[in-house]
Amino acid sequence: MEKPKNVDKDAKWMRGAWHKGKLSKAGKPSGRYTMWSEEGVLTDDGEFDGHGKIKWFKSYYSDGSIGRSVEYDGGLKQTKVIYKSYHKQAYRLLTPLAMGAKGHAEKIYEGKLSVDNKEIFNGSAEGVSFYNENGELINTYESKNYQSLIEKFSKKKKAETWKEALERLSNYWNALKVQLVKDDVDLETECEDSFTVSFEKKVTKKDLINAEKKLGVELPESYKNFVLNEGLIKFGDVEYAEQRMLHPKELQTVEYMLDPENEGYFKSYFKTSKEKRDKIICFFLDQDDIQYDGWIAFDCINEGAVEKNIITSIGCKDIYEWEEEVAKENKKGLNSMDQFISDYVDVLIKEREA
Repeated sequence: MEKPKNVDKDAKWMRGAWHKGKLSKAGKPSGRYTMWSEEGVLTDDGEFDGHGKIKWFKSYYSDGSIGRSVEYDGGLKQTKVIYKSYHKQAYRLLTPLAMGAKGHAEKIYEGKLSVDNKEIFNGSAEGVSFYNENGELINTYESKNYQSLIEKFSKKKKAETWKEALERLSNYWNALKVQLVKDDVDLETECEDSFTVSFEKKVTKKDLINAEKKLGVELPESYKNFVLNEGLIKFGDVEYAEQRMLHPKELQTVEYMLDPENEGYFKSYFKTSKEKRDKIICFFLDQDDIQYDGWIAFDCINEGAVEKNIITSIGCKDIYEWEEEVAKENKKGLNSMDQFISDYVDVLIKEREA
């Protein structure tokens, strides 16, 4: 891949971005660490100690303005975080800050904060007050109001069907809109679009036969029935935030999907052999990079279950926290498509990240 001119000459392409800096054995940044997008836009820059603790850190919007600033004061032993949000943002799951509420919020923490602190990096500061550019109070958001919605709508039946799961997602979205109106947060059209669920064209039996022949695996019956009768499901309608089922012609092994450049970093995260990894198939695209939090078929016989294949997921919300156990047995007697969509809706409701 050709490196953009404004990316540092020592930066290396990995994990969907240009990286410059050192990582510890635990995958934590050490010293100065900088990242650019594929197009060469500066996204993150900071300095860290050897344990991933932040000395200072800044994240940037695409126009070059600072979206988040983190600074550690050694004298006071406090870390100040200023979240700035003056831009329209479209996110899959929404919180007041991620919505792009006009203004900024400031929080003070005792001691140094780690790169593992989710509140800093997912833009979802809890219970903060927002101020406008003149320093005037706009509103105060209580995270407990949003958390209660998540807890309420994350509860599901033991054998929830895919239709029931989608209804649960719709009910959550409607309740979330009511809460956002109470908090005087304006909804943008693209935010509405990120919650839409649609079914694209159905596939043919020939498409499925060709896919099985190409991949050398037998695809799950519940998947085949679903795409033949319902079509390809898609979550959201935001151009740069795709979450959709792949067409049989697009199916690839997870080995290829997660490491298309064959850089080798993928292999060390899983205990399974290459023979097994070659039979793990990605069926779902979550976002437009390597963040595959979708579902896969693992080519082995699950004795006692209806399916010959196991539907499971590969965790990738945090590139440093891959799930090691790839094959999770399908709950006996459950339709795998029902199980997948139910679990995925659960992720959509619980997820606080962009």
